[in-house]
Amino acid sequence: MSTSPISNDVRQQVLRVIDETFATTKGIRAVVAATADGFDVACIAPGGANATRVAATASSIAAIGQAVGRETGLGANRSVTLDCADGYVVVASTQHAGFDLVISVVTTRDALLGQINYLITQMSQKLLG
Repeated sequence: MSTSPISNDVRQQVLRVIDETFATTKGIRAVVAATADGFDVACIAPGGANATRVAATASSIAAIGQAVGRETGLGANRSVTLDCADGYVVVASTQHAGFDLVISVVTTRDALLGQINYLITQMSQKLLG
């Protein structure tokens, strides 16, 4: 993992919540938690995703989502969904222990997006405590 201001205790808390939320969900290739500035915090990657690269690019996607929400007057961005040839990536913003986090869920094409979005909401509520 990259160097970030987040302690190992917080990293373990985030990893535990990721694992509890997504461990048995079908179609998950990776779940990566990152800081808003792109440092990876925690990751499960049964599909072999590069957490450092996902964290960096997802934080940029989240920032673009925030800018679009602000410019359109729709308010704070909650998530952005990428529909890719071989699956989906859902990038969501949340907080934990005083840090802004970006959660990226990488899935196969057969994943149920409604379920993924529901689980991201559940995970965010756990992280917000």
